[in-house]
Amino acid sequence: MTEPEPPVGLAGLGAEVGALAADVALLVRSEARMAVQEVSDNVTKFRGGAVRMLVGGSLLAFGGVLLMVAAILLLAQFIGLLPALVAVAVLLFLIGGALLSSGRARLAGARLVPGVSIARARQDVARIAERVGA
Repeated sequence: MTEPEPPVGLAGLGAEVGALAADVALLVRSEARMAVQEVSDNVTKFRGGAVRMLVGGSLLAFGGVLLMVAAILLLAQFIGLLPALVAVAVLLFLIGGALLSSGRARLAGARLVPGVSIARARQDVARIAERVGA
């Protein structure tokens, strides 16, 4: 038994449009899943940078107080109280600045917009437009 001939005319066009609609629906669903995953990954990176900044700031505050007291008492015996205060403050500012800069750099690399998924969606739309236009 032989296969029936493919439909010709309007019936064939309807089948093509139906197939195209199914392909577009599948494409939209897969792109949406990829966009959700990409946003999730970006939020994770953002959260990691924010946590680092929070921990760095907290440690800076608590450790700084303890370090200042100890260092000031030690240095005050050798160089006087005022120079000891200045030396400890400068050291704490350097350490805190390095931690905050590290956290800010990590946050700068995090994007909440799904850039890869948007680029793929644009490519897919262009391919569909070519297929429809052909």
